Amino acid sequence: LARPKLQGVDFPLIQKLVAENDKQRYQLLLESSDGTPLDASLASSLSDATAVWWIRANQGHTLKVESLELSPVNSPEELPIAVHGTNLKAWESISTQGLSKMLRNHIHLATGGPSSGGKSGMRANSQVLIYIDVPKAMAAGLKFFISVNGAVLSEGDANGFIAPEFFERVEFTGAKDPPAGGGGVARGGRGGRGKGKGRGRGRGGGSGGTGGDSEAVVGAGQTDAPST
Repeated sequence: LARPKLQGVDFPLIQKLVAENDKQRYQLLLESSDGTPLDASLASSLSDATAVWWIRANQGHTLKVESLELSPVNSPEELPIAVHGTNLKAWESISTQGLSKMLRNHIHLATGGPSSGGKSGMRANSQVLIYIDVPKAMAAGLKFFISVNGAVLSEGDANGFIAPEFFERVEFTGAKDPPAGGGGVARGGRGGRGKGKGRGRGRGGGSGGTGGDSEAVVGAGQTDAPST
């Protein structure tokens, strides 16, 4: 905090920023002078000479964080939902190339959509929700981890990608006409079933179906959307 760029920033502000970060990216740790972890509630009774505060990342960004506390996902049952939120523009390339970690160390996923209330969820304004077929991806050798703040992380394949073949389904939130790419289209997301066969005119997939506000795209290699 003595650095010139941090003028006006005090420790209570740091505590507030860490506590209120919507994705809980950071963590404050209290240690004794010999490196022994201490209960944060003891901080007020300790002096700067006997204790020190550390701030660390719960998730890596563009910097490699060797000491991230990541728990490996050992079976698909441990990760029933893994979803990535993005925007329509990014989907244009993702639909053909797959999800990329780009300059980051991991591809970031969540265990629920924007409305799930999870602190490690995606941005609330995500337009495209990409659900990963975790069993298929793990069978192909892709590894997944859970960070301290509950985010799902994956390094992807050898090139840093989760390919479209591992997309279980894709949903467009509030989209009237989803963009092309990524397979067939199932209108209405998880809306009601139509009474007729085939695509029909109803949003639920049949002539009398009732749909939701989202659009779903089935995974790569499928040409028709399954009934929901």
